[in-house]
Amino acid sequence: MPFTHRIDPEKEYVEVRATGALAVADLIAGVRDLIDDPGFDPLYDMLVDCRGVEIATASFGLIEAVSEITQGAGGGRRAIVQVQGPQGTHAARFVELRNQPDKVRLFTTRRDAERWLGTAP
Repeated sequence: MPFTHRIDPEKEYVEVRATGALAVADLIAGVRDLIDDPGFDPLYDMLVDCRGVEIATASFGLIEAVSEITQGAGGGRRAIVQVQGPQGTHAARFVELRNQPDKVRLFTTRRDAERWLGTAP
């Protein structure tokens, strides 16, 4: 599956992983599955690992989707481990335009993202 999620209710944490050639249909289905999951709480912090995504437009759309899922409802923080290369450049521009560094941040390593969220082992 190109888009998967795992919810940890004890840590109030959601992990999303996107891999491969993520098509727009995969993105829509993945976000819908996340929102429809009975364990999902929009107030939970979320780590979105995009390192394995191959398509720039889908990775940009993924970052936009996960940052928008709950921001209107005052949702949790979003730590995005960005794709390297042009995809990462597009993602960084989107996050910069959102101008919410306390809510949505990009990271180049998963470890740094986990530290910011307080979920590092």
